[in-house]
Amino acid sequence: MTSIATGPASAHYDTHHDAVVIASLSITEPVVVTESRRWATGHRGPIVTPADMGDADLAAFVTQAITIGVHAIAGAGGVQDQIRLDTLVAQVGDRTAEASSKAAAATADAVTAATSAMERASTEARKAITDAGIAARRSFSDNVEGARKSLADEVGRLLGGENPELLARLGPVLDRFGRDLDDRATKQTADLIERVTRQFDPADPTSPIAKHNAELTRQQQELSQSLDKNHRELEAKVEELTAAVRQAHAAAEAAAATARLTTLKGGTFEQRVHELMDGIAAGLGDEYAATGTRPGAVPRSKKGDGVLAVDGGAVNVVIEMTDSKRTSWNSYLDEAERNRTALASLGLVRSPDQLGGRTIQTITARRIVMAFDPEYDDPAMLRTVVQMLRLAAVAADARREDAEIDTAREKLTEAIDLLGRIDEVKRLAGLVGSNATKIDKEADGLRLGLDRLLGQAMTALTGASGTESAAA
Repeated sequence: MTSIATGPASAHYDTHHDAVVIASLSITEPVVVTESRRWATGHRGPIVTPADMGDADLAAFVTQAITIGVHAIAGAGGVQDQIRLDTLVAQVGDRTAEASSKAAAATADAVTAATSAMERASTEARKAITDAGIAARRSFSDNVEGARKSLADEVGRLLGGENPELLARLGPVLDRFGRDLDDRATKQTADLIERVTRQFDPADPTSPIAKHNAELTRQQQELSQSLDKNHRELEAKVEELTAAVRQAHAAAEAAAATARLTTLKGGTFEQRVHELMDGIAAGLGDEYAATGTRPGAVPRSKKGDGVLAVDGGAVNVVIEMTDSKRTSWNSYLDEAERNRTALASLGLVRSPDQLGGRTIQTITARRIVMAFDPEYDDPAMLRTVVQMLRLAAVAADARREDAEIDTAREKLTEAIDLLGRIDEVKRLAGLVGSNATKIDKEADGLRLGLDRLLGQAMTALTGASGTESAAA
């Protein structure tokens, strides 16, 4: 929509009265401009020329357009928020599962890598110790053998001679001593190397490296179990959140459905119709009262949700509303008329589906049922039907032999016949494209015809009232 602000604050929020105030705003959107030409009288009616719009007050049009637009935006926004929240909940579950899986995998990889590194270090250490032991044993053996030879040579030098009997006796002793020393040293070195090697053997459960690996494995298992537990708890929380979102969505839908119904029939629907009827009654110079909670002339009966009092209550038109399907409208309206001492009655349902697919059902000239949704349908149609029933009630209350009354009844009969064409207009409204012009012409012609017939009936009734006053 193209809008041109003519001031720094063309529209602002009034904090003192909790209201949106439009000071100066120009809208050039063709659809808006065309529709505004139907509101020259303050209510939606036939389209007029731009020249006739000079002094028109479009406050009612702007209020209605903004209100309906805001309802549409709020409804679309609620659905969008719901979709985003559902998507967010689904993403939380997926990302949580993915994060837990990655954490468990990373932990397992880290433990495996640490264990492998420790095993490699242990293997290298054991190999180095073994090599060092072999070298030490070889070196020790060489040293013992060298010492033995040196000792034997020195003993031979000291005790030798032509007949070294003592040397001959000491030789075996020295050899045995050297062998024993070498065996003991070799055995002790081998035992030492074996004990040291076992400390680095992961296969030996008593070795520190095996104990370290077991501790790593235990910690990895505990961490995996903790991650699994946290993941299950988070899954439960996500499921609870999902259930809460679904319950909130279901509650919102239930609240919307309940909002259309009071304890017996229809709170918001009924309240909105009462508001429209207050305005219609004020425009006709009549009074309107909501009576659905009060019993009437019929004992213990509360039928008749609203009463339009004409001429200070001399003639009454009763309004009966329901947001459900009803098959016995004639008897229902008959009791409502008797309960509220009315001469005409109007039954209202929200949807044509609750009226057998029809928009208007004429039971008698003074009993009409129509499908009317106050949130979306044009109030001008409700006002037209109320005017017809009002005039029919006034005509029924007047003297039957009066010629003007007969004229009024004839015009009202023709107007009621025209109402039958509303369903045709509604049917054409469903056919877009080529029938758009026909729909517009049909609706305008129907509205003009109803206005003409109602005007003629009003004129006839006015003449009858004047004649009766003069006779009195």
